[in-house]
Amino acid sequence: MKINKFIIPISMLCLPLSFCFAESIELTSPIDATEFPELLNTFAGFLFNLGLVLAPLSFLVAAFFLLTAAGNPKNIETAKNIAIYTLLGLLILLLARGIIAVVYGIVGEETLDIGIIIGRIFGYMFWLLIVSSVLSFLLAAYYFLMGGYNEEYRRMGKSVLVFTIVAIVLAILSQGIVELITRTVTG
Repeated sequence: MKINKFIIPISMLCLPLSFCFAESIELTSPIDATEFPELLNTFAGFLFNLGLVLAPLSFLVAAFFLLTAAGNPKNIETAKNIAIYTLLGLLILLLARGIIAVVYGIVGEETLDIGIIIGRIFGYMFWLLIVSSVLSFLLAAYYFLMGGYNEEYRRMGKSVLVFTIVAIVLAILSQGIVELITRTVTG
Protein backbone atom coordinates (compact mmCIF):
# COMPACT_ATOMS: atom_id res chain seq x y z
CA MET A 1 0.00 0.00 0.00
CA LYS A 2 2.87 2.36 0.77
CA ILE A 3 4.33 1.78 -2.68
CA ASN A 4 1.12 3.00 -4.38
CA LYS A 5 1.38 6.34 -2.53
CA PHE A 6 4.73 7.03 -4.17
CA ILE A 7 4.04 5.83 -7.73
CA ILE A 8 1.82 8.76 -8.78
CA PRO A 9 4.05 11.57 -7.38
CA ILE A 10 7.19 10.01 -8.84
CA SER A 11 5.57 9.56 -12.25
CA MET A 12 4.39 13.20 -12.14
CA LEU A 13 7.95 14.31 -11.43
CA CYS A 14 9.30 12.24 -14.33
CA LEU A 15 6.77 13.61 -16.83
CA PRO A 16 8.59 16.93 -17.45
CA LEU A 17 11.86 15.05 -17.94
CA SER A 18 10.32 13.09 -20.79
CA PHE A 19 9.97 16.34 -22.75
CA CYS A 20 13.69 17.04 -22.34
CA PHE A 21 14.61 13.88 -24.18
CA ALA A 22 12.16 14.39 -27.02
CA GLU A 23 13.73 15.36 -30.35
CA SER A 24 11.37 18.17 -31.30
CA ILE A 25 8.02 19.40 -30.15
CA GLU A 26 5.85 21.34 -32.53
CA LEU A 27 2.83 23.18 -31.23
CA THR A 28 0.31 24.47 -33.73
CA SER A 29 -2.58 26.75 -33.03
CA PRO A 30 -6.02 25.21 -33.49
CA ILE A 31 -7.38 28.65 -34.42
CA ASP A 32 -6.86 29.85 -37.99
CA ALA A 33 -7.55 33.52 -37.19
CA THR A 34 -4.93 35.98 -38.39
CA GLU A 35 -6.63 39.20 -37.23
CA PHE A 36 -8.35 40.18 -33.99
CA PRO A 37 -11.91 40.53 -35.39
CA GLU A 38 -11.54 37.11 -36.94
CA LEU A 39 -10.45 35.72 -33.56
CA LEU A 40 -13.44 37.34 -31.84
CA ASN A 41 -15.77 35.90 -34.45
CA THR A 42 -14.28 32.43 -33.96
CA PHE A 43 -14.62 32.72 -30.18
CA ALA A 44 -18.22 33.96 -30.45
CA GLY A 45 -19.04 31.08 -32.78
CA PHE A 46 -17.53 28.62 -30.30
CA LEU A 47 -19.59 30.05 -27.43
CA PHE A 48 -22.73 30.01 -29.58
CA ASN A 49 -22.22 26.37 -30.52
CA LEU A 50 -21.40 25.45 -26.92
CA GLY A 51 -24.62 27.11 -25.77
CA LEU A 52 -26.61 25.25 -28.39
CA VAL A 53 -25.15 21.98 -27.10
CA LEU A 54 -25.69 22.78 -23.41
CA ALA A 55 -29.28 24.02 -23.78
CA PRO A 56 -30.84 20.59 -24.52
CA LEU A 57 -28.81 19.11 -21.68
CA SER A 58 -30.21 21.76 -19.34
CA PHE A 59 -33.73 20.96 -20.49
CA LEU A 60 -33.05 17.28 -19.74
CA VAL A 61 -31.88 18.20 -16.24
CA ALA A 62 -35.05 20.25 -15.76
CA ALA A 63 -37.13 17.30 -16.98
CA PHE A 64 -35.29 15.00 -14.57
CA PHE A 65 -36.05 17.32 -11.63
CA LEU A 66 -39.68 17.50 -12.71
CA LEU A 67 -40.03 13.72 -13.07
CA THR A 68 -38.40 13.00 -9.72
CA ALA A 69 -40.19 15.78 -7.86
CA ALA A 70 -42.98 13.50 -6.57
CA GLY A 71 -44.94 16.54 -5.51
CA ASN A 72 -42.01 18.24 -3.80
CA PRO A 73 -42.52 21.98 -4.47
CA LYS A 74 -38.79 22.69 -4.12
CA ASN A 75 -37.88 20.30 -6.96
CA ILE A 76 -40.71 21.61 -9.12
CA GLU A 77 -39.47 25.17 -8.56
CA THR A 78 -35.91 24.08 -9.38
CA ALA A 79 -37.08 22.47 -12.63
CA LYS A 80 -39.03 25.60 -13.54
CA ASN A 81 -36.03 27.84 -12.80
CA ILE A 82 -33.69 25.67 -14.87
CA ALA A 83 -36.09 25.77 -17.82
CA ILE A 84 -36.61 29.54 -17.54
CA TYR A 85 -32.89 30.28 -17.26
CA THR A 86 -32.15 27.96 -20.17
CA LEU A 87 -34.69 29.81 -22.31
CA LEU A 88 -33.18 33.14 -21.23
CA GLY A 89 -29.72 31.84 -22.08
CA LEU A 90 -30.88 30.77 -25.54
CA LEU A 91 -32.50 34.17 -26.05
CA ILE A 92 -29.25 35.90 -25.05
CA LEU A 93 -27.28 33.65 -27.42
CA LEU A 94 -29.57 34.47 -30.32
CA LEU A 95 -29.55 38.19 -29.50
CA ALA A 96 -25.76 38.18 -29.24
CA ARG A 97 -25.49 36.50 -32.63
CA GLY A 98 -27.90 39.10 -34.02
CA ILE A 99 -25.94 41.97 -32.47
CA ILE A 100 -22.75 40.65 -34.03
CA ALA A 101 -24.50 40.49 -37.41
CA VAL A 102 -25.79 44.05 -36.98
CA VAL A 103 -22.32 45.33 -36.03
CA TYR A 104 -20.84 43.64 -39.09
CA GLY A 105 -23.60 45.23 -41.15
CA ILE A 106 -22.82 48.67 -39.70
CA VAL A 107 -19.07 48.34 -39.89
CA GLY A 108 -18.83 46.38 -43.09
CA GLU A 109 -16.33 43.57 -43.16
CA GLU A 110 -14.16 45.28 -45.75
CA THR A 111 -13.40 48.38 -43.66
CA LEU A 112 -12.02 48.39 -40.14
CA ASP A 113 -11.05 52.06 -39.75
CA ILE A 114 -11.97 53.03 -36.19
CA GLY A 115 -13.11 56.52 -37.19
CA ILE A 116 -15.60 55.15 -39.71
CA ILE A 117 -16.84 52.57 -37.22
CA ILE A 118 -17.42 55.16 -34.48
CA GLY A 119 -19.07 57.55 -36.94
CA ARG A 120 -21.50 54.90 -38.18
CA ILE A 121 -22.36 53.68 -34.69
CA PHE A 122 -23.01 57.25 -33.49
CA GLY A 123 -25.10 57.90 -36.59
CA TYR A 124 -27.31 54.87 -35.97
CA MET A 125 -27.59 55.74 -32.27
CA PHE A 126 -28.57 59.31 -33.16
CA TRP A 127 -31.41 58.17 -35.41
CA LEU A 128 -32.51 55.58 -32.85
CA LEU A 129 -32.69 58.36 -30.26
CA ILE A 130 -34.70 60.58 -32.63
CA VAL A 131 -37.21 57.77 -33.27
CA SER A 132 -37.51 57.03 -29.54
CA SER A 133 -38.01 60.77 -28.91
CA VAL A 134 -40.95 60.84 -31.30
CA LEU A 135 -42.43 57.90 -29.40
CA SER A 136 -41.85 59.74 -26.12
CA PHE A 137 -43.65 62.81 -27.51
CA LEU A 138 -46.58 60.54 -28.35
CA LEU A 139 -46.51 59.14 -24.81
CA ALA A 140 -46.48 62.64 -23.33
CA ALA A 141 -49.41 63.60 -25.56
CA TYR A 142 -51.28 60.50 -24.38
CA TYR A 143 -50.72 61.46 -20.74
CA PHE A 144 -51.92 65.02 -21.38
CA LEU A 145 -54.99 63.92 -23.33
CA MET A 146 -56.01 61.18 -20.92
CA GLY A 147 -55.14 63.23 -17.85
CA GLY A 148 -58.05 65.62 -17.92
CA TYR A 149 -58.36 66.69 -14.30
CA ASN A 150 -56.08 63.93 -13.05
CA GLU A 151 -53.03 65.75 -11.72
CA GLU A 152 -50.89 62.57 -11.66
CA TYR A 153 -51.26 62.01 -15.44
CA ARG A 154 -50.55 65.66 -16.17
CA ARG A 155 -47.41 65.55 -13.98
CA MET A 156 -46.22 62.39 -15.75
CA GLY A 157 -46.90 64.02 -19.13
CA LYS A 158 -44.85 67.09 -18.17
CA SER A 159 -42.03 64.90 -16.90
CA VAL A 160 -41.92 62.81 -20.09
CA LEU A 161 -42.05 65.97 -22.23
CA VAL A 162 -39.21 67.68 -20.35
CA PHE A 163 -36.96 64.61 -20.44
CA THR A 164 -37.71 64.09 -24.13
CA ILE A 165 -36.72 67.67 -24.97
CA VAL A 166 -33.53 67.34 -22.91
CA ALA A 167 -32.72 64.06 -24.70
CA ILE A 168 -33.22 65.65 -28.13
CA VAL A 169 -30.99 68.61 -27.21
CA LEU A 170 -28.29 66.24 -25.93
CA ALA A 171 -28.57 64.12 -29.09
CA ILE A 172 -28.15 67.15 -31.33
CA LEU A 173 -25.20 68.39 -29.25
CA SER A 174 -23.54 64.98 -29.31
CA GLN A 175 -24.04 64.72 -33.07
CA GLY A 176 -22.49 68.17 -33.45
CA ILE A 177 -19.52 67.18 -31.28
CA VAL A 178 -18.99 63.99 -33.31
CA GLU A 179 -19.12 66.01 -36.56
CA LEU A 180 -16.68 68.58 -35.14
CA ILE A 181 -14.22 65.89 -34.05
CA THR A 182 -14.54 64.02 -37.35
CA ARG A 183 -13.91 67.16 -39.40
CA THR A 184 -11.01 68.19 -37.17
CA VAL A 185 -9.34 64.77 -37.40
CA THR A 186 -9.90 64.24 -41.13
CA GLY A 187 -8.87 67.78 -41.99
